[in-house]
Amino acid sequence: MRCSPTCRFIRTVILVIAAIVTLSGCQYHPWHDMSDPNPPWVGPGERAKRQYRFVGPGIPAPGWGEYRWIAADGRTFKANRIGKRVEKYLRSIDEFPLDILSYRRAEPRAQAAIEAGNQFDSGYPLTTPFRMTVACLDPVVVLLSPQESRYNEYRHAHVEDWIPGKYHHEGYLVLPGGAFPGTTVESTESIKWCSPDMKQPPTPVVLGDDDTASIPTGWGRLLIRYDGHTWSVEALERKRCQDDF
Repeated sequence: MRCSPTCRFIRTVILVIAAIVTLSGCQYHPWHDMSDPNPPWVGPGERAKRQYRFVGPGIPAPGWGEYRWIAADGRTFKANRIGKRVEKYLRSIDEFPLDILSYRRAEPRAQAAIEAGNQFDSGYPLTTPFRMTVACLDPVVVLLSPQESRYNEYRHAHVEDWIPGKYHHEGYLVLPGGAFPGTTVESTESIKWCSPDMKQPPTPVVLGDDDTASIPTGWGRLLIRYDGHTWSVEALERKRCQDDF
């Protein structure tokens, strides 16, 4: 059976694309600095710089984006690894706040996938009563606040909402498992903190008379302040430490 001109054209296009993918392979494009509305801490007084790069052979073959943070001394922290580390630790101690059986409340489209056993299908909008905020990357420290959090379920870091007037990849980042990087939490209720690096399970943040609390780190401490509406985190040197909890 002879192939029509249209059929031959389609086959040619497919073969060309396949050849491009085969010859070019997986290319890692250069990292680019990205603006970040509220980057996590990596040391006393130092916030991480967020970067983005495209991975893949490029047009017409598909690719994907990769995010990381970098410190002034060259330390790097890949967003995917940070998110998965947090989720893995909390699951290992049965404290993962987005557990499918206990907390996750999905939209109808996602609910159908969950009932079919595909709870981690990419791109489904989910709503949870907990929010995880990664305030520090070295060590990884997470704030857990009892507030509704809506995000799309992906197994890789992605931009959920981008900043008006900015490039798409300069928006608000969501890590695998639903954690958000940042150093502030809007909540009028008590919060907890945890750390997979320090093997610290979720622990209530206990405020002192000055409405502050401290989390000791190897290089100093994270100082948590509360003004009645917002919890904020600062990174201070060890010499300024007083009472830790």
